[in-house]
Amino acid sequence: MKKRNVVAYFVFICCKKLLAVSPPAVRLLLLKLRLMLTGKVYTTDREEFLKVVPTHRTASARWWQRQSCWQAKVATPERYNRLAPYIETAFAPQLSKDFTVCDLACASGDFSFLIADRVKQVEAFDLSADMIGMAKETAAKMGIKNVDFRQAAAERLQLPADRYDAFMMLGLLTYIDIPNAAAIVKNVGRSMKPQAKLIVKDSITHNTSAQYVYVKSYVAYYRTEKEYLQLFEGNGFRLLHSTYLEARKGSIAAIFEKA
Repeated sequence: MKKRNVVAYFVFICCKKLLAVSPPAVRLLLLKLRLMLTGKVYTTDREEFLKVVPTHRTASARWWQRQSCWQAKVATPERYNRLAPYIETAFAPQLSKDFTVCDLACASGDFSFLIADRVKQVEAFDLSADMIGMAKETAAKMGIKNVDFRQAAAERLQLPADRYDAFMMLGLLTYIDIPNAAAIVKNVGRSMKPQAKLIVKDSITHNTSAQYVYVKSYVAYYRTEKEYLQLFEGNGFRLLHSTYLEARKGSIAAIFEKA
């Protein structure tokens, strides 16, 4: 292990122990020190997180815009190997050849391609122009012509009302802060037809409160399972089914129906 890594690890452990017993002002100083030396911040206090990393939203957007490829089967194989069959068995049978489906935060298009032959049209959106470009290239190679890939930011995208017969949002809300997440869920609900099905997937925490994570511009918000499901149930959706995607239960998939 390089000397710099040893020092960073030592600082990380010391800060972790001190954070558990320090008053708020000292905690902020320790978190800023950890950020400066390791590029990482972990906290369950949202206000604290905002003070230590005030540019977290901009940093997160830039991180995703730099990604040129995000294939779930490569990045998170355990989750993919559980999610793909879940889509096939629990979500896909509810689709129809005359359906128009939205895939919000489609990345490189893996899951759009998975359902493309079951529906009339898939409209797929992602923040990264490079990933959209790769998805279009892959679609052309596979001969898939009914998936329309577009570059867009989920937080600014205004979806047309009552357009979609079904909806996929697989992994987006892990990277969206609390106020914006609720707005996105409401936007999604408005865009769906009555009784339309929504499938979602995100990382969660089994701590007693949500966790805010910043790792060298990579930002994630891990809600508790209760908070995560309530995000949908409190905004016009009814839970039909859910399942964990990892043995350690750190990721969940769920299917909702628009009420």
